[in-house]
Parts: sequence; C-alpha cells; structure tokens
Amino acid sequence: NGGSMNISASESVQVVDGGLISLSTFGQGDASNLTIDAKSILIDSRESYFPTSILALVGFNATGKGGNISLKAIDLIEVVNWGKIDVSTLGEGDAGSIQIASRDVLIDGNGKNAKITANVDQDAIGNGGHLKITTSGSLEIVDGGSVSVSTFGTGDAGSMLINAGSLSIDRRGNED
Repeated sequence: NGGSMNISASESVQVVDGGLISLSTFGQGDASNLTIDAKSILIDSRESYFPTSILALVGFNATGKGGNISLKAIDLIEVVNWGKIDVSTLGEGDAGSIQIASRDVLIDGNGKNAKITANVDQDAIGNGGHLKITTSGSLEIVDGGSVSVSTFGTGDAGSMLINAGSLSIDRRGNED
C-alpha cells in the first residue's frame, strides 16, 4: 500500500507543462492519498504534448483501492489546457474520491480537454469514486472542461456533489 503525500504552500502550487503527480497503484495494494493546501492551485499543460495530471488510479491489471485527492485553496483552483485530476479505476478495485474546495474553481479545456474524474473505466471492476466541489464564489466548466463520476465497466458510479455560489457550464463544457 502507498503512503500519503501532503503539500502545503503559502502562495501557489503549480503543476504545469506535462508535470505529473501520481500516487497510483499498478500492482497489488492501495494507491496513496494526496492533500494540497495553498492560496491558489494551477494544473495547466500549456503547450505541452502531454497532459498535466494529478493521479491516484488503480492501473490496468492492478488490484487495490484508488487514492483520495483533496485540493484546498483560498482563492482559485484552475484545471486548464488538458489538465487532469483522476482517481478512476482501470483494474480491479474501487476508485478513490476527490474533494475540491476554493473560493473559485475553473475547469477550462481551451478547446482541448480538462477534466476531473472518478470513473470505472471499460473492463474495470469496482465502484466509482465520489466527487465533491465546494466554492463560495463560482464554479466554471467551459470549452472542453468536464467533471464526471461514470461507470463504463462493472460496478456502480460514484456520487457528485457541487455546492457553489454560482455555476456556469458553457462552450462545450459538460457535467456528467
């Protein structure tokens, strides 16, 4: 089983240009948990040819539970330009959960795909994870941004809870 990772910054945490934080399991055992606390959090692939990701997956052919991801920011959390937060299961085991809390949250694909997911993928066995987003201000899901708790394999989808001062889904943004 993996351990846990805690990241705390008085200003910003940025995962950019194809950067990756992975606490996934690819064998037998549970994935790790991640907590990030900062004034602002940015997950942005910019011009990279690779997605910028925070992952706590159950990998293909792995057996175990997905990890949990908790992001807390005072001002803003941005998942943009092919940025991804994913606790899905691709193997055998339940997906993890995602908790996001900030004054404002922006999920903007800019025509690419920015997503937050806790899914059961095709051929996987397990239940989907839970997704909770809490904002005192706005949640914007725009231009290829998405949030999902779906199942494409064997098992139940998780739940999604959104508490926001305002919610905007626009320009091909979607909420599954």
